[in-house]
Amino acid sequence: MTIDQQGRSGEGMVTERAGAAEWRMAWPLPAVVMLATTGMSLVIYSAGIFMPLVTASFGWTRGAFSSGFMVSTLVGLVAMPLTGRMADRWGPRPIALAGVLALAVAISALGLVDGTLWHWWLLFMLFSLSGSLMAPSILTMAVVSRFDTSRGLALAVALSGNGLAAAIWPPLATLYTTALGWRLAFAALATSWAVVTFPLLFAFFRARRDLPSMRNPPHVAPQADMRYAEALRSRPFLCLGLGGTLFIVAGVAILVNLVPILRDRGMAPAPAAGVAAVAGVSAIAGRILIGFLLDRIQARPIAIAAFLLPAAASLILLAAGGSIPLAILSAILLGLGLGAEMDIATYLAARYFGLNRFAGIFGIIIAFYGVGAGIGPLLGNILYDHVLSYTPVLLAAVPLLIVSTLLIAALPRVPEHS
Repeated sequence: MTIDQQGRSGEGMVTERAGAAEWRMAWPLPAVVMLATTGMSLVIYSAGIFMPLVTASFGWTRGAFSSGFMVSTLVGLVAMPLTGRMADRWGPRPIALAGVLALAVAISALGLVDGTLWHWWLLFMLFSLSGSLMAPSILTMAVVSRFDTSRGLALAVALSGNGLAAAIWPPLATLYTTALGWRLAFAALATSWAVVTFPLLFAFFRARRDLPSMRNPPHVAPQADMRYAEALRSRPFLCLGLGGTLFIVAGVAILVNLVPILRDRGMAPAPAAGVAAVAGVSAIAGRILIGFLLDRIQARPIAIAAFLLPAAASLILLAAGGSIPLAILSAILLGLGLGAEMDIATYLAARYFGLNRFAGIFGIIIAFYGVGAGIGPLLGNILYDHVLSYTPVLLAAVPLLIVSTLLIAALPRVPEHS
């Protein structure tokens, strides 16, 4: 073994030991954050259960029911940056603890809607304001402050809450609506989440600032964090914000409409649903895989590769016809890319902007991502209504995804520590 090889081997062993030490000291934190993130997803993943019940009660269209989510997105565009600034000033712990209680009340209040649309919108405004206290920028702030060497994997675990939410909320919503009716089911779901989440957050959700002995760990080099105004003018903010938003507009438009896209291309309903499930499983797998790689390989090449995966999936869908193997391949690529995107964005934001102003800066980016997630499926379905085919949607997604990848490729060198 050469001296250089010995040096690299020794450095790798030090890195592995540092990562293991982080997990020994803070292993409950990513798991608790994963559980906490399911709260903001509760209404989204149970919407399919509540929608026919609520619309039947009031004679609403499904569009009227879904309009609440657009109201929530627009309110979040303002609220998330503000709550992020609050977390930067007072720490994420008090914000998140208050957020659990506020969000549980807001979700429960959805069962009080009186049948007028403005009341539904008002309740969704309350839901969005409360949910902004539990935004990913706030919950992950504690994770990025406690994990440095193993930050990628810790974020992958913490941000896997969407997969958990997709598994637990639909069956629970079905159980509660059957037993209690849809009005009380909102409160039952919110209470089930809060009574488990609040004690665990209280016990384990602590950022580095909450543990004086952890404020300056020896393996983390000090770094001057960006100021807010400087960050908003920076190349990393533009590339992460615009690149990530374009990625989400195109990727989520495909993911949300994956079953109708496959049906449009000649696949039967049951196989199409099975392929869509593959995308969901791949998203969880992609998140863990990318988190593992981020701790070991330069982040920017990983990000470029991940951002290109949905473009490849779109091209495969265009050529797949009714082929199930090609559809499965496209679903795997789509799931891997979309599962990795939030991990990558969070990881890079912490590296570029530092920790002291992380929640405020990243909260703005997250707010734009939320708008992208709302706009993508809407634009995709408007386009479908005009041409009665999803082929233009798939064609339009490819250049958007390529532009988003070029923006990620334009990021400057990633700082090693923050």
